[in-house]
Amino acid sequence: VNELLPYARLHICRTQVLEILFNKAHEMGASEDEKVWPALCKTAKAGSFVAYRQAVKEMDSLLPQQFMKYYREHWHPRPERWVEFWDFEPARGIDASELMKQHKQKVTVGFNPSRLLAQCILHLMSIQTPKKEVKDLDEDEVVTRYHSIC
Repeated sequence: VNELLPYARLHICRTQVLEILFNKAHEMGASEDEKVWPALCKTAKAGSFVAYRQAVKEMDSLLPQQFMKYYREHWHPRPERWVEFWDFEPARGIDASELMKQHKQKVTVGFNPSRLLAQCILHLMSIQTPKKEVKDLDEDEVVTRYHSIC
């Protein structure tokens, strides 16, 4: 992801991470007591780096070492993807639903049952490609590119 989208931030659904960790903890011998889920939730909801470290210490005292080894290898190196403290702030002043609506309108304008596949692909390329690259494209070139890929 970072190679293709260098400014993108990968974010994993916190609830799914908690379910994965909870199941893995039990799979690796964690007791059935009621402390496991709250300990994992406390880690995921840590509001600061200090709180995160403290929550991991508590997990360390509660959960089997085999699980903690798994956790340290797979989840601890990437807390920015799922721990609340590293959560990114929502962009202010940007209406994401309006942006999606505008993009949908741009895409759907170029599609109708009477258009050829090459025309639809050309339309998609014109939306996604900078204007100076698109102005010289013709339908035959799009068809050639399409066939070279497929």
